[in-house]
Amino acid sequence: MSARTVVEDTAVSIELDKLRKRFPRFDDIWDAWTWRLCRGPEIDAVKIPETDPQSYLIKLPDLSVYNFPLELTILYQFSDDEVVILAVRVLEAASHM
Repeated sequence: MSARTVVEDTAVSIELDKLRKRFPRFDDIWDAWTWRLCRGPEIDAVKIPETDPQSYLIKLPDLSVYNFPLELTILYQFSDDEVVILAVRVLEAASHM
């Protein structure tokens, strides 16, 4: 199995840059999740009905255990060659609001 290439929408890159400024080690979490998505994008994902190409949502588990008081949800599509991240939703974790 080969890894897919990750492509981020411009708005996603902007949002991720904001998170990197707030949390210097954010890339540790993000890199782990993009690695995981490149190798098994269908695992634990929710298919969004009636999307063409097929779109998926995945909610990252509680990141507060890693000192990131955030909840992240990723909207993406994938093919044999790439994972295209269309959007990320970032919420402050309920226990840190």
